[in-house]
Amino acid sequence: MAVDIQNIPTTGTTVALPSGVSYTLNITDAAVSTRTDMLTLHHASSGTLTTGVGGFGSGIRFEGPKVDGTFVDMATIEGGWGDPDTSNPYGRLSFYLRRYGVANFKSMELSPDQAKFLSGSVGSPGICFLGNTSAGVGIVGTRVALCLNGVSNFGANDTGVCFNAVTVPVAAQSISAALTNNIGVSGTSTLADWTSLTVYATDAAAIKAACYQGILKLGKIETALRNYGLCIT
Repeated sequence: MAVDIQNIPTTGTTVALPSGVSYTLNITDAAVSTRTDMLTLHHASSGTLTTGVGGFGSGIRFEGPKVDGTFVDMATIEGGWGDPDTSNPYGRLSFYLRRYGVANFKSMELSPDQAKFLSGSVGSPGICFLGNTSAGVGIVGTRVALCLNGVSNFGANDTGVCFNAVTVPVAAQSISAALTNNIGVSGTSTLADWTSLTVYATDAAAIKAACYQGILKLGKIETALRNYGLCIT
């Protein structure tokens, strides 16, 4: 059995495995529709800690060699207390990664009520969608931004929203009272042309139809913007 003495960790108990051999935990029982816990990490403090404290937990650490042959931690999965309150305790699961040379950088945390991720950027969002590492959601400046291929065309924060090239969210805009169209119903959405006002009666109907249809369309757009919350009185 070959043992790499040089890179064995200096603390804790080390079990050297035979070269090229991996192990599988296998259990056979009567369980059909329930979970069987095959591995339990039980952590107790030998110090003055006698009651549960937030942050206390157990972890699984992954190590590997850098290009210079020295072993460092690559990642750690940690299960611990979020709040050990006796009447309402809850745990959390955290994922730590070595990030640009910095060890134990918390990249994700899961708790019963929420999931926390890196804030990320437009080019590398904190939450990415499968198959495209630049498509997702990130915190950019003061806004939550939808990102695709290094571009963010929508963002929102506690002030409002922004679109396209606008990067600072704004609140709903005031456009005064709602538009009221009192012109009599006339014409269609295809507006007729008129040539002159020499004889007003010749073009009056076309002018009326154009005014009515134009204001009708503007009113519908205004209603839609109000329904979306983009404008207010």
